[in-house]
Amino acid sequence: SEGNLGVANALLRHLADKLPVSRWQRDLTDSTVLRNVGAAFGHSLLGYVACARGLEYLLADELLTSAGFDWYEVSNWTRGEAARSRHNEGYWLGGHWWGAGPGAHSHVGGVRWWNAKHPRAYAARLAAGQSPAAAREVLDADQRRDELVLLRIRTREGLSLDAVEPAGRVALAGLVADGLVDGAHLLRARRVVLTRKGRLLADLVVRNLLGY
Repeated sequence: SEGNLGVANALLRHLADKLPVSRWQRDLTDSTVLRNVGAAFGHSLLGYVACARGLEYLLADELLTSAGFDWYEVSNWTRGEAARSRHNEGYWLGGHWWGAGPGAHSHVGGVRWWNAKHPRAYAARLAAGQSPAAAREVLDADQRRDELVLLRIRTREGLSLDAVEPAGRVALAGLVADGLVDGAHLLRARRVVLTRKGRLLADLVVRNLLGY
């Protein structure tokens, strides 16, 4: 929301400065400047919507916490370890899985593939004795590192400091100072764990940790 509101404020400030004093814009209804009023209000609306979603998240977190739930992933809460989604944790922790059925995705040892999406095409491949896989990709070291940071930072256990590259470690001081990363946890356990505020800005934290 901050970025959109900043753009909106810059546009509106320019309009306020420009329109009252311009000698060249005799017909303001057709001016290039005035036609950007819509863009300013559009960016404002996007910013307000994003802010409202953030407030809704904080409200949900407060209500769930008061009801005895603990967060274990940015968008997941549970009462006790036994209720955690082991299926999803396989994705977040970079595990191996083999998907069955049309459109199913699989990942084993850095190789990711996905089956034909349409049931008829999937069945035809099987009937012909062929693999149902439609395509595959092999993740290189940089891609695997990026996904490790992107997914593990979303979990309550966070990301091991050993997995953070030097550029990301430099950024950690600022992330702690901004209240996005739990500084005490970082010092005690050498793990990068998001604060409540950090969960709202997880993408920003990831970009900083990856040095983007």
